[in-house]
Amino acid sequence: LKKILANFSHTETALFAGHSLHPTPKSRLEFNESDLKRFSPEHGGKFHLSWFKVHESIYHQEHSQHFKDLLWENSITNFKTSGDFHLLPVHPWQKEIILKLEVIKNYLEQELIIDLGEDDRTWIPTSSLRTVYNENSKYMVKFSLDVKMTNSVRHLLIHELKRGIQIDEVSKHPSLETFFKEHSNFKIIQEPFFAGIKDTDGRVIIQTLIMLRENPFQANEEVSLLATLTQPPLENEKGLLAQLIRDSNLSPQQWFGAFLEKAIAPLLILQGEKGILLGAHQQNLILKLNSGRPVGAYFRDCHGTGFDAKKIAPLRKDITSIEDGNGNVLAEETSHYLFAYYLIINSVFNMICAISYQTDIEEEALLEIYRLFLLKLKNRNELDSSFIDYLLHSDELKHKGNFFCTMNNINENTTDNPLSIYTTIKNPLKELANV
Repeated sequence: LKKILANFSHTETALFAGHSLHPTPKSRLEFNESDLKRFSPEHGGKFHLSWFKVHESIYHQEHSQHFKDLLWENSITNFKTSGDFHLLPVHPWQKEIILKLEVIKNYLEQELIIDLGEDDRTWIPTSSLRTVYNENSKYMVKFSLDVKMTNSVRHLLIHELKRGIQIDEVSKHPSLETFFKEHSNFKIIQEPFFAGIKDTDGRVIIQTLIMLRENPFQANEEVSLLATLTQPPLENEKGLLAQLIRDSNLSPQQWFGAFLEKAIAPLLILQGEKGILLGAHQQNLILKLNSGRPVGAYFRDCHGTGFDAKKIAPLRKDITSIEDGNGNVLAEETSHYLFAYYLIINSVFNMICAISYQTDIEEEALLEIYRLFLLKLKNRNELDSSFIDYLLHSDELKHKGNFFCTMNNINENTTDNPLSIYTTIKNPLKELANV
């Protein structure tokens, strides 16, 4: 346990099971055995990044208005750029795909792209596979990968990358200062920059897209990815979560209460007061711990973010990057459905299941703690309680149909109607009330 919680890289590589609500959580059909060992976190993969020098005429980048420090040579690599060229990192597996594209072959021949080869830094894959981490780098780098994982080929998409710019600009708006002071141990890991190579028609080639993600983690910071803690224990082994709770000197009920207050409350307050929806499912929520006790949280992966159209309206006067065409400005009912799945069903209910399974505490006792937590939060003066009322009183909740998507080969990131892949489950709080 101490090794797994020693730092960010350890908890990321300790997720051997993957998404607990998915039938194929670690699917990587395009990888051969050698690829799996080299590029997968659970195999302890390590590798070097390649670099292209790209002429500005075919280079595309976008960034937050607050992003001013793209210094590759200082934060990422020793390679230098000059003149009308820009540096672009390339994942070594994806590089083989990119180099087969006819347009890239032509650019290389015309010396609009210069292949610089690998630098000398070692990077590790995080639990998402396509985001890579070096503890000495200011940024992590996320890549497009032509690999199908769970329900989709993991290409970066422009409209999703723009959400990182939105969230960075929203987070730095003066109206959010009070929130971040009140919740100083809650942090959104920002994704304020992305770049790629354009084709001859000026369209960005999605296989070449990269995104920068902040690296806020100290070398020995005690953190745990939620999915790592909630994964089922191996046969004849004690669960990580049970060990963590025991070492924290808290009862399971006390530990769960602290988890709700420190990790879940900030997300519900952002939704209820500002209309900001952070899709914090269990692989996007990282607990900040102190001797095993939850004291804060990190949210990552801004492509899974959105806004309640009505609540976000005042901010849109200043944040022009929030656009209806992006697909993440949602009507209230839709926002309730989606936000409840990611934050509550995927994270909170999974935590309840894991604590109950690993400590023999009845789920009903933990559901009651969750219910009382919602009732307390509902009384905040500035909070619109409609979402909490949905959680408390709806007979049913919307649940993403991962099995349906997998069996029908549906790409959840490009489907025309995201709600079409959702089904319903009974709301356990209503079930509890009827007992």
